[in-house]
Amino acid sequence: MRAAVVALGVTLSACLASSSTDPQNGTAVDHGRALFSDPKASPSASNTFTCATCHRGDGSTTTIQPGAPLAGVTTRRSFWGGQRLDLLESVNDCRMFFMDARAPWTTDDEDARAMYAYIAQLPPTLPAPVAFTVVSPTDLPTGDAKRGAVAYDLACRTCHGTAHGGAGRLATFIPVLPDDVVRGHAMLTPEKLRLVFIGKARMGAFRGGGSMPPFSREVLADEDLAGIVAFFGLD
Repeated sequence: MRAAVVALGVTLSACLASSSTDPQNGTAVDHGRALFSDPKASPSASNTFTCATCHRGDGSTTTIQPGAPLAGVTTRRSFWGGQRLDLLESVNDCRMFFMDARAPWTTDDEDARAMYAYIAQLPPTLPAPVAFTVVSPTDLPTGDAKRGAVAYDLACRTCHGTAHGGAGRLATFIPVLPDDVVRGHAMLTPEKLRLVFIGKARMGAFRGGGSMPPFSREVLADEDLAGIVAFFGLD
């Protein structure tokens, strides 16, 4: 599998060297940079997410993002915290789990080559795999609601909008937190409802926990997640 990652880089590099640039986006790197922040990375008409929704590319962010920074990703030996060993397969995980793409990119796709060109030129500040501790969705101690309000704004508001109102959420199908989830699980006890929120945050679509990307413990500390649950009034 390691050979597959190396072969991917060699194949894509060769394609980039011989391919023409996109007339609307300039060079292949320019094309990839634009695609990184464009929902058209997936052809699905219902997709509102971009790579930049979860990952930092060559810009900075003040939010907590579930995905690792992509600087140096083409030199890493594994992805998804060691759960994937092939870069293109990992990219397609994101596109198909979260962006509703129906078909994976191949090394022949112009968009795939452009995306590789963009991420390959990012400064390789993180050549090693980024830690991603697999956490079972068990209950957490009582959190600090004030800390949770801050953590919500940093980690949740980008997609879900404001708490209770949903102002600014990325799409209407994204639930307003916590209200929509509470209504959808009205039959559950408060204890089990807490586990629903914790499980969705920790598991995500990649691990069978709903449609959102998972937040690892390294990205969102237990204390912050417990605070968010307390902020929702579920303590």
